[in-house]
Amino acid sequence: GLFHGTLFSIHPVKLEGEVKEKYGDRVFRPEGTVKIEATVSDASEACFMPATYRVEDVRVVEGPRVRDIFEVVSYEGLYGDLAKDGERILAYGKLEGVTDRVSGLRYHRLLIGSQEARGRDYIKLLS
Repeated sequence: GLFHGTLFSIHPVKLEGEVKEKYGDRVFRPEGTVKIEATVSDASEACFMPATYRVEDVRVVEGPRVRDIFEVVSYEGLYGDLAKDGERILAYGKLEGVTDRVSGLRYHRLLIGSQEARGRDYIKLLS
C-alpha cells in the first residue's frame, strides 16, 4: 500500500503462544543453490512470514540431487500465499540441510530470500 507517500506492506505473523518451535530447535546448513519442481502438499503456513510450503513429488532440475526436500520457505513476502495445496511449483533458491534437534530428523529445504541467491530466487506456479 501507500500511506502519505510511503510504501508499506503488511505480513501476518503468529502470536508468541502459537509458535511451537523454539530458537535453536533446528539447525540450518547452506548447501548451495537448487532449482526444483514440486507439488504443494500443505500451504496452511504460507500466509505467515516466513511463508512455509510443505512439498512432495520433488524433482531437482538443477543443483545437488538430494532426495529429501520437504519444504520451501520464503522470507520474500511476494511469494506468501501464492500456491495452494495440490498445485505444482517451480522454485529456485538456497538449499539448506536441516537438523531437527528435538526429533533428530535430518532433511533439506529450499529457502527464498537469502543473500546467496543474489535476488535470483523465486517461486512460480506451474499448475
